Amino acid sequence: TSADTPLAMDIDASGNLYVSGCSRNKAGDRDIVVVRISPKGKRIWTRRIDGPSHLDDEGVALVAIPRGGAYVAAHSWTGVTRNRLLLVRISAAGRYAWPGKWKRWNDAKVPGRTSVEGIDMDAAGNVYVAGYSRNPLTTDSRAFVQKRAPNGRLRWVRYHRPPGIERSAYYALVASSAGRVWVGGSALTSTGRGEWLVARYETDGRRVWTAGDSSPATRAGRVTAITLAGTKTLFVGGVVETTASIDAAMAKYLR
Repeated sequence: TSADTPLAMDIDASGNLYVSGCSRNKAGDRDIVVVRISPKGKRIWTRRIDGPSHLDDEGVALVAIPRGGAYVAAHSWTGVTRNRLLLVRISAAGRYAWPGKWKRWNDAKVPGRTSVEGIDMDAAGNVYVAGYSRNPLTTDSRAFVQKRAPNGRLRWVRYHRPPGIERSAYYALVASSAGRVWVGGSALTSTGRGEWLVARYETDGRRVWTAGDSSPATRAGRVTAITLAGTKTLFVGGVVETTASIDAAMAKYLR
């Protein structure tokens, strides 16, 4: 194998580290790789996953389960211009936790390429995944967030592309222990002007509020990081581009 690339990591309640990424196999395609490392730095196991199409697969996002194990969200390619979201739950022992190994999601609403950008879970074990889907044959690109039960069953998917926006995407996600979800990303008009996009979803998938940067001076912007602080505060970080500069930026919201 070659081109080993770590792409995401997290720790469980006991301090074990889980790392996901990809590595080329003997055929030259990328496989998902998941590694568990003990608190003392000893590698406990390595799991290599070749997706259902046996083409390129990349474990791009991971969240550790507090009692051990992890959810891994991956890009699984089905052709030159198409891929699907692949979600895998790995047990603390490194075994597949679901019958059939994984859960696949082909976005029928925006067929083509699905990009996974964030993953998190709540106290009940529900897992949330955010990103965007893009049709390479058109300009259609839509931000999405989805919720799955601990057994992998899809509970809901929500898209968001505000009026007047040609392309939208979520690049960051955080979930509370109660199952409320906050996402951040970008919204791009047909004229090329982009702005921040921040939204909150309830446990049943209802979008409660949406916020953005509507400053006339902003030419482009995107949220790339998001985190909760206490019970009332949400912090987001990202990039804002004006005619004069490109700068890092942070903002504080009430949850």
